[in-house]
Amino acid sequence: SRLDDDDDESHHEHTKAITCCSNVSPGSISNLCSATLGAGALSLPYAMSMTGIVFGVLLLLLSAYLTILSINIIIEACVVTQQFKFEEVSKRLAGPSMAIALEASLLVFCFGTAVAYIVAVGDILDQGLH
Repeated sequence: SRLDDDDDESHHEHTKAITCCSNVSPGSISNLCSATLGAGALSLPYAMSMTGIVFGVLLLLLSAYLTILSINIIIEACVVTQQFKFEEVSKRLAGPSMAIALEASLLVFCFGTAVAYIVAVGDILDQGLH
């Protein structure tokens, strides 16, 4: 029946997505978590104090939804292209020049994150020492 075919196709896509994710190294996961969670954890209290609790929670829920949506798009792109590195997926979908642009933006992001951590640690140490 058509319903069984849809279930089989859905299961097959899910299995391919799991296979895609099984190739991820623990170092990649650690890098991603430290880059995204660290900055968010430092800025969340300030953002909540600036927006208020109700609007802050709404913005937090919106950003969580958009994060889930973007991750699902990336997983779907991995499954469709059968490429399991972000740079390779972008190269396959958008061409070599966009892959270079992506790598450049990742470099700028990582550099900016490192600078933000240095500034934050410097501020914390400055307050603790005085």
